Amino acid sequence: PTSTPRVYRELVQAKLDALRFDEDGIEWIGNYQRLFSTWKVQAIQFVQSIVQIYVKQKLLPAELLSTSHFLAQQTLHNDWSDVTLIDDWPAWFESLKRYSADFVDTGDDKIEFSALLSERVGNRWLTRLARYFAWAVDGGFLGAHFNLEFMIEGMPQLEDDRGVQTALMFMLHMRDQDMTLSWMEEKINERLKDGGADNYMFNDRVMQWIIHGEYLRKLHGRHKEGEYFKSLAQILKTNAGTNLKAYICRIFMEMRVVGPGGGGGGRADEDANVAGVPALLHLIQSGGVYLATFASAALVNLSHDNEMVKMMLMSQGLAQAAAKNIKSKDDDLICYTLTLMVNLTKEAHHRYIMANAGVLPLLYDLLTSCYHQIRHAANAPSNLGSVMSYSAVKEKILANISSLVGHFCKDEEYRDQICDKFPHTIKCLCYMATHGVGGTPLMSKVMYALKQLCASRAEHKMYVGATVLKPLLQDQLKNYEVLQKAKPEFFLHSILLLQMLVSFKDNCIRMDDIEGTTIMMNMLNLPTERLNEQLKGILRSLVDRVRDVINREHDIAAGV
Repeated sequence: PTSTPRVYRELVQAKLDALRFDEDGIEWIGNYQRLFSTWKVQAIQFVQSIVQIYVKQKLLPAELLSTSHFLAQQTLHNDWSDVTLIDDWPAWFESLKRYSADFVDTGDDKIEFSALLSERVGNRWLTRLARYFAWAVDGGFLGAHFNLEFMIEGMPQLEDDRGVQTALMFMLHMRDQDMTLSWMEEKINERLKDGGADNYMFNDRVMQWIIHGEYLRKLHGRHKEGEYFKSLAQILKTNAGTNLKAYICRIFMEMRVVGPGGGGGGRADEDANVAGVPALLHLIQSGGVYLATFASAALVNLSHDNEMVKMMLMSQGLAQAAAKNIKSKDDDLICYTLTLMVNLTKEAHHRYIMANAGVLPLLYDLLTSCYHQIRHAANAPSNLGSVMSYSAVKEKILANISSLVGHFCKDEEYRDQICDKFPHTIKCLCYMATHGVGGTPLMSKVMYALKQLCASRAEHKMYVGATVLKPLLQDQLKNYEVLQKAKPEFFLHSILLLQMLVSFKDNCIRMDDIEGTTIMMNMLNLPTERLNEQLKGILRSLVDRVRDVINREHDIAAGV
């Protein structure tokens, strides 16, 4: 039998009294060792005083104060009754500060060093006490019956919330990292509006609930979205933990983006869009893989149809950061980075900056190493290895690479570079076009990239025509299931690719051999919302082009 490990209770109790355990440690020791900090009396007084305010407003039942039945840790029931509630919160906090003097004995020596040491130790202790109180409020004593979420969300319903605000600011304990300076109560928005947040420290857990409960947004007031998002960006610059920063990145990911002509609040909305860009870019550059992934996803949202955000990113070193992310070998980070690059490379000068940062060889390495990791069509030549290697994230990566190849090929310089220096690009794209499932977003991007690559080289038109025409027409554009599920984007890029290919005579003959004109004529029956009249007009011209070439070939053969 396994013996229960011996716990040195005296040592554990000493650390509890000094508040040296984190929230999880305090809870575990209380549940399994029945040991509590000597500061539990003050913590109970703190919690009950807050609960009393909500009880008076009939937001909580009075039984929470009168009985210990609701306690998460029943061993505290003896301390739960006969508690003196707090009337003057500032004075009570001042009385707590006096306890800190007991932690340092300077003796008779009153030199400056001893005074500073006393201040540091006392302020560190007060910071730990605030964290302990925050744990007690956030379900540590009353479990789900009362926690930070309920406390913050209920504040707008209080007639006088000054006491609760003071308690909340103490638990947050936002202060300068210089421990010789004392904590001073101040609203969060006031501390953050002037910058310098990288010098602040605070309780991440409390801050996350403050943001989640919309308390920080309400502090800024209505129609001040820009100021609110600037505050969030300031928090990203602090030494806050990974979870809090990831949570703020999610807010930027989900925020409503206002682009040019998008309406909204004008300058305020514009400020909200750009407020987080420097802080998010800093996370990409120095936040590690996990935070860089969240920051990249947030910037994908912010940069969508917003030229100001794009200019800020390119001017502040996004291209070099993107190259670094691609080298990380983390699929999620690479995927979001490439999506961000797709947003940014629609302008020629942005493509120039990206190319100078060395992204083209990196894209080529990615493409040639994972082009086969796509979802294969049922009738495609495949094997067990290719089926087992399928990756949904890799498919998204390949779709983004295809889009980027198409974007770079808009410039003749980069199109020639891709064709000459990276010759397997077109072969990998053709593999995906002939083996992948038709009508998917990936296939749309592949068709776009192939069309751009074929723009100026007859040998590429010949190779793509010989490789792709039959699978595209017979397996995809003739397939009823593909026609029903495909998005308009797929039809657009497929038809534009066909338009590019029929400029080469041999491809017209190939299309006639596989009944391509019949397939294209049948596509004219698709509803307008799936295939607009402009694309239908292109299809008719393609059919006429193929028929003209075939008729001329027949005339030549007949000696006419």
